[in-house]
Amino acid sequence: MDFVTFKHNKYICNVNKMLFNKYNMRKKIIKTKSIYLFLFVLLVTSCKPHDAQFYLDKAIVETNNGNYASAIEDFSNAIEINPKCIDAYYYRGKVYRELNKIELTIKDFSTVIKINPLYQYAYTNRGGAYHKLGKLDLAMADYNNEIKNYPNESDVLHNRSILYYDQGKFELSIQDCTREIKIDPQNLWSYYNRALANSELLKFDLAIEDFSTIIQINPVFQFSHSSRGFLYNKLGKTDLAIIDYNFEIKNYPNEYQVLEYRGTFYFNQGKFELALQDYTKAIKLNPRNVTNFLNRAYIYTKLGNENLAINDYNTAIKIQPNKPRNYIGRGTLYKDISKKELAIADFKLAADLGFEDGSKLLKEYYNIDYPVGKDVKK
Repeated sequence: MDFVTFKHNKYICNVNKMLFNKYNMRKKIIKTKSIYLFLFVLLVTSCKPHDAQFYLDKAIVETNNGNYASAIEDFSNAIEINPKCIDAYYYRGKVYRELNKIELTIKDFSTVIKINPLYQYAYTNRGGAYHKLGKLDLAMADYNNEIKNYPNESDVLHNRSILYYDQGKFELSIQDCTREIKIDPQNLWSYYNRALANSELLKFDLAIEDFSTIIQINPVFQFSHSSRGFLYNKLGKTDLAIIDYNFEIKNYPNEYQVLEYRGTFYFNQGKFELALQDYTKAIKLNPRNVTNFLNRAYIYTKLGNENLAINDYNTAIKIQPNKPRNYIGRGTLYKDISKKELAIADFKLAADLGFEDGSKLLKEYYNIDYPVGKDVKK
């Protein structure tokens, strides 16, 4: 049975989604720090008449306090009094985004753009909403418009670099990250994302260089050591890899992804007991990850603990009953411990789910001809 390894891509995606949400909300909603700035705001605002500004300021305070329902009501009151109160649309759109009301978010930012096409961050925020809906062409158009109007705004370049990454356009993603770094050399996320894109292009040395720059600037920047360790491991520099994994886990002991990485590292080194410890910790932190149960089951099998291995296969099947490889793993173990009928049943289940190996193993081990289900999976 093949040992189930981890996909760095999935890790990257999870990290990038986190980055995307962070940067799309970076322009803070709060406009004033105390009530004494109220008169100044009245002088500089474009909102008229007087009452619209009152509701706008009240809504901003409510937003800052997390009272989103009240904030939306007061933003709407400001708009009712003055339909061209552009800030009310803008900040209401940001609140809608916080509440995951994406269509309403898009509607408000579209109104902002209609009133003033040069309103800073309007295109960026609408592009972020389109990105979240998977409307990547519309998101790209909005990011391009924002960058055309504000070419030195690093946050927008950041968002576009992530979109390029999601589209598999890694070279373009790298270009935007490099522009970000020129604008703000201390922006660690720019180095991080450029490293991820270079990793996808198998330019591991360049990626390691960026991760090392991050670590030099901030030695405890989360995921930097584990990501660099992953690449060291890919290059066969196992001594450097384990140092990075250990450092990351020491500083972030509850990061189950890093425990998975180190568990896989130990497994490949033949250090099954250490691998078992890491997978067990990872399972406690993330008990819905089927891959960890399959990996631990395989280690239990190698250590001769067949009953514990079967328990892990059973758990994996309970979580994902339609995953053929769960049945292949358990069936192979049943075959190895001479439980023929149980092995045959599992191989048939895998075949029924469209997995060709189920049918092949039935023929190889038991000379049984058995058809594969309609949705063939190799």
